[in-house]
Amino acid sequence: MAAFLYRLGRLAFRRRWYFVLVWVAVLGGVGFASTTASELPDDTGSMPGIEAQHALGLMRQRFPGDAETATARVVFVVPAGEQVTDAGNRAIIDRLVGEVSRGRQVAGVVSPFQARAVNEDGSTAYATVMYTSGDLTDETKDHLREAVDQARAAGLTVDVGGPVLADEPEVGGLSELVGVALAALVLLITFGSLVAAGLPLVTAVLGVGVSMLTIFAVGGVFGLSATSSTLASMLGLAVGIDYALFVVSRYREERAKGHPPQEAAGLAAGTAGSAVVFAGLTVVVALAGLAPTPTAGSPSPPNCRSCSDDEDGPMTIRILLADDQALLRTTFRMLIEANLDLEVVGEAADGEEAVALTRAHHPDIVLMDIRMPGVNGLAATAAICADPSLSTTRVLILTTFETDEYVAQALRAGAGGFLGKDVSADALLDGIRTVAAGDALLSPTATRALITRFLTTLEPDAPPAERLTALTTREREVMALAADGRSNSEIAHHLVVSPLTVRTHIQRAMTKLRARDRTQLVVIAYQTGLVRPQPSR
Repeated sequence: MAAFLYRLGRLAFRRRWYFVLVWVAVLGGVGFASTTASELPDDTGSMPGIEAQHALGLMRQRFPGDAETATARVVFVVPAGEQVTDAGNRAIIDRLVGEVSRGRQVAGVVSPFQARAVNEDGSTAYATVMYTSGDLTDETKDHLREAVDQARAAGLTVDVGGPVLADEPEVGGLSELVGVALAALVLLITFGSLVAAGLPLVTAVLGVGVSMLTIFAVGGVFGLSATSSTLASMLGLAVGIDYALFVVSRYREERAKGHPPQEAAGLAAGTAGSAVVFAGLTVVVALAGLAPTPTAGSPSPPNCRSCSDDEDGPMTIRILLADDQALLRTTFRMLIEANLDLEVVGEAADGEEAVALTRAHHPDIVLMDIRMPGVNGLAATAAICADPSLSTTRVLILTTFETDEYVAQALRAGAGGFLGKDVSADALLDGIRTVAAGDALLSPTATRALITRFLTTLEPDAPPAERLTALTTREREVMALAADGRSNSEIAHHLVVSPLTVRTHIQRAMTKLRARDRTQLVVIAYQTGLVRPQPSR
């Protein structure tokens, strides 16, 4: 390589004007080709092989058109010593939510008080704004800005997250010109020669020009986006000036040693030029390494079914939402669909529709509210659990009414779990996964209601001491925590073990005590005196 570059350097010096004409011809040729080529497509942000791209693909597959819609998160921070739930602050937030919801392209606004999006000390909250399109007009953006400015003027600190009001990055123009001018100044001071300072700049600009025009000419054929030209300009100017400076510096050193110009050019190309070629190839390899490729452990491509058909792939839990409040269904959908292992397959506004959609889609989980118009959630649960064709479908009751009667009826109807709507988002997601795995799940409130209802009516099959003798110390400990209404994940965190270990202990305890499910195991824990009901507060 060094010998070849040495001869090429001598030839380029001897026939320098021919080389200049060739590069000018190349620049003109690719420039003409770029004028006749089609425009580069917009950057889609596609990076195959990563989880985020897989999630976007799933959203486009399941909700055509919805994946391209814009979403903004409006964050509110109140002054020190105040809370967002204070009457004045709440009025300001409600006023902003109402104003934004009247926007032309707004699909809906989820208030922080509806979604419980308020932090523990009550100083911060956020609202979610959902739009009908990803291409928002200036009028829509200005409408959001005006609403935010009004809330700020009222005394709150308000910021908007997401791409809606984010400034689009601009590359090129004045910033690049200032950078080139500063580089020229530094080179002029360093070399003390206008020719030596200008040569690296000229070669860098020429190289960037050829590269960018080539991208414009053939980018459409190879699927390059408009971002490719931006990357080419930034990277080309950086390495172009650096590499050309390396060669020029070596040429000046060889001239200082007394070599004639042609020989100095050959030596500079053969020595510094070899290092430049190696460094350039390193950059090419680094850029090639940025191209993500699917591996054996990567998520499946988005055109597959919900990935549960692949025995080795991650299971996707299919969920049906049943609630008469459309805003709550939208909130639940957003929360659930943010997880790659969860998928919402349908929404029902009443019990009758929930049963029909369950029979049509056969979901893994039905997230069921109790109070709905017409057929309520309890009757719908009984119908679903009594249908032999829906034996693999589990019902998780999620309601604000955790009364004794509702808990008892839900469990009698066959519900696999019972949670209050005051649970955290993480607890809800864990509950879905727990019930989908075949375990029963009760919130602490529902557990206490169950014990209050049944403790005095069910008699154990054997004396308490004899029933618990077969259990190990760890199994008793896990059983007691389960009776307190804790999930497997919470028990695992408390005992510093894995959730799988907890599940194994639960299964063994159920087998030894001949309990049908986790619910009966909880009842036995209270009947045998392993745990005792806490007095109501």
